[in-house]
Parts: sequence; structure tokens; C-alpha cells
Amino acid sequence: MSAGSTSSVRDHTARFADAWSAALRERGADRWSVLATTPERLEEQLALIEARTRRSLVNMQSRWWIDPHDRSASLDDRSRARGVTVTLFVPRRALELSPLLPSTHADVWVAPVLQDAMLVDDTLAILSGGLDDDGQRVFCSTTDAELVGLLREVVVALRQVAVRPDEVTGRSPLTPRQVQVALAVARGDKETTTARRLDTSLRTVEREVSAVIAHLGVRTRQEASLAILGERT
Repeated sequence: MSAGSTSSVRDHTARFADAWSAALRERGADRWSVLATTPERLEEQLALIEARTRRSLVNMQSRWWIDPHDRSASLDDRSRARGVTVTLFVPRRALELSPLLPSTHADVWVAPVLQDAMLVDDTLAILSGGLDDDGQRVFCSTTDAELVGLLREVVVALRQVAVRPDEVTGRSPLTPRQVQVALAVARGDKETTTARRLDTSLRTVEREVSAVIAHLGVRTRQEASLAILGERT
């Protein structure tokens, strides 16, 4: 990744961030709207947006932690089943905090993400609007042509420098069943419970747990759980 390419991402992100900050200060302007004020409400709104997405969804996240109960991957799978192109950009640090990420999300790219945002069908942007008077995170949406255009330029710059996770980690993704077992480990499920839920043998689950532990480069089930949750010591 060249310094010049990284500089391009930084410059385009700065231009977008400046424009977005200016738009937020224009309280009377009709350039953006509040989408949600709680993570639960945001999840509901994203599910509705997913159902209306027709072509593409680009997710840019500067941080990422695995939640064993998270539904975002299933939403992405639903979009792909309809022919929607779903792309996730994360920085290298995200792979350290969430080593399962390349296995739980299909089209992940590593790039210097500096602005958390989502771009839907190249026409709708979703991003943070800062904190409200109660200190709660506000999530906003905008279809403003200038703002969306600037965010599209950020995406183009990210694509030019992005690399696949295996080029960073040297590891291939886990199999779908290994992912299910890994998430069960993170939840603290017993292996007998996992075997019953996956309708497979206890020996198979034990073998998959061993594979997950080896994949993560740890020694025990407890260490694997901590690594999956981004709490590796």
C-alpha cells in the first residue's frame, strides 16, 4: 500500500468529513435526517433499508467487534441472495479485534478506513451525527447529492488500496460450520449443546473446536473465546 494511495484516502475522507460537519451545523437545512438514536432502532432501520436495496451496499467501519448474536451477516446474506453487491472495508486493526470477520462476512477488504459510514445503491449515505443532548449516539441518513458524491469518492479511493484479509493474516477463512462452532465457543455454549443444535456428533464438534483454536493461534477454548470477542490478552 503506497503512501500516495493512503494519502488519497485521507484527503477524500477529510473533504467528506468537512462537508458532513458543515451540513450538521445547518440545523434548518433539509440535507439529512435522523435515522435512529439507539443501536436497537438502527438495527430495525437497517433491516428496512436492506429490503429496499437493489444494487450495492458498501460498509466502511474503522472498528469492528464480533457479537455472537449479531444479525448483520444474515442481512448481508439476504442482500446477496437478491443479487446485491455487499462490500465491507475495515482497517488492519479490525482483524486483530475480530479475527473471525473474514469468515463471517463474505466480501471483506482491508483498507485505511477513517470514516464510519454506509453507502447504499450509490444514493443513500448512513453515518453518525454525533451525540444528542442526552449523550446518545445519533445515526443519520442523507441523499444529498454533494455529500453522497463525496462519499462515493472515498469508496473509490479505498478500492484502489484495499487488500484481501488473507494477504494480511496469511490465513484462509473458516468453514461455515467452524464459524457456527466458534460463535458457540464465544457464547460459552457447551459442546453437547452445540452438537445438538448443529445436529452433528460431539466428536465432530470437538474436532471443529480444535480447528478454531488452531486458526486463532491460541491454546485453550477460553483463550479462543477471548480472541473472538476482541479481548485477547
